[in-house]
Amino acid sequence: MVEMLGLGPPAPGRAGERTFQRYVGDFALFMSGLFRPFVERGGFLGFYLAEGARAYTRVAALSEGSARADGLLYGELATRFEHYAGALDYLRKVRFPGLGGPDPVKAFLGELEGVLAGR
Repeated sequence: MVEMLGLGPPAPGRAGERTFQRYVGDFALFMSGLFRPFVERGGFLGFYLAEGARAYTRVAALSEGSARADGLLYGELATRFEHYAGALDYLRKVRFPGLGGPDPVKAFLGELEGVLAGR
């Protein structure tokens, strides 16, 4: 996450910044939700929660000129980021309990293969 933030947006301009900030927010939400034990083990949960909310706040601010719903959506995600991350964490505990183990990515891929196979 720190490396990603250090690199900044790959495309210049307002649209590039918006896309980059949306990616940062999505990544932080995904990691702090579905891979929370991994993030907690590293001591990064607070950082991910703060940076995810901050990124979505920036996306909402950069949504001027876009559909009004975009600004409202990302404003909501920013305001309640921790709640949504907690909901994903709860989903992980209920539906993907193996993600809390030593190799959460391998467990996640295994779960996805099971879903795709119709288990």
